[in-house]
Amino acid sequence: MPPPAVSVVVTSDYASGTSVGWDDLRASLAALARQDFREPAEFLLVETAELAPRIPADVVRILPSLRVVGVDARAASALKNAGAQAASADIVALVDGDCRAARGWLRHLVTALREHPEVAVVSGRTTYGDETRFARVMALITRSFLDVGRTAPTGHVTISSILLSRCSGWSGCAR
Repeated sequence: MPPPAVSVVVTSDYASGTSVGWDDLRASLAALARQDFREPAEFLLVETAELAPRIPADVVRILPSLRVVGVDARAASALKNAGAQAASADIVALVDGDCRAARGWLRHLVTALREHPEVAVVSGRTTYGDETRFARVMALITRSFLDVGRTAPTGHVTISSILLSRCSGWSGCAR
């Protein structure tokens, strides 16, 4: 088996351990299973040590290669850090367990990072659906200061949908 080109770390700190949280996670993992990325990818689900053994079996089966990582942490940032440390690839994608990645999400992020080796982080667009007025307004507010509306450098990234390189042009390879 060739080494993964990218490690995808999924974390869930919102509604974790509830039926709503598990349903969100099911939808997120199903979206990752539909990615059109054609290179080897590693998928990690990082959960608290308390909840990791209680993840429903059907959730884990959505992505047969999914590896569950239980950690003694609860905060989103600590879960993401633990996932990045457990990842085996030099390119690491971080996505929240309630996000539903568009089919080309991973391919687009990896392509952008490879086309710009001087860049350390690539951020995906986050939307909040269109089922409610509140969701549409939140998407507009987020995009108004984080997203310039096109592929371009920005001083901001969203931590719910990012790809980072351990070997960026400015940091060298950390492995």
